[in-house]
Amino acid sequence: MYAGAIDAGLYEVAQDFGNALLGLLVAEAGDVDVYDIRYSGGDPTDPLQDALTTYLNQPDVKKKMNAGNQEWQACSSTPYFELLDDIARSSEFLFPTLLQRYRVLLYNGNYDLICNMFGTTTWASKINWPYQSEFNSAKNNSWTVASKPAGYYKTAKTLTHLIVYNAGHMVPFDQPRNSHDMLYRFIRNGF
Repeated sequence: MYAGAIDAGLYEVAQDFGNALLGLLVAEAGDVDVYDIRYSGGDPTDPLQDALTTYLNQPDVKKKMNAGNQEWQACSSTPYFELLDDIARSSEFLFPTLLQRYRVLLYNGNYDLICNMFGTTTWASKINWPYQSEFNSAKNNSWTVASKPAGYYKTAKTLTHLIVYNAGHMVPFDQPRNSHDMLYRFIRNGF
């Protein structure tokens, strides 16, 4: 029903189906956190978000940021509802052009459910671009940081897909040192 709604252009309906399916999956898995299946009953980043909210809503900080009277809210639902019709739409058509012009890094934490490594791996294997077969036949390479396993990656021409070990959706939160290494290697053509 989810894919059928997308194919029919019923994006808000598709989003409702997708959310219902995700809810069933999470319940069946034991109420895991969709952003990190190692957790249940709360987001481990909540204390940091609370501290950030307090900091960003201080009058002197808002003044320095030229924010006026605007209150900071982490993950405000307003943009979500304004973009509800857009969430289930594919941006796949953009990637062939992007890959012709830029290097692209796709990465996933291995404990992320909402943007999981299996979905990204499947999607990346089907991008329609000149080097798709080269990417698909590329081998997975080990990635280490400070002589410790950090994950694995595969790359061809301008596309790299990397899996980060011991990380959920918030890879920099879970693996700050490895995230730093990942970004600097990518920027410096290290993968």
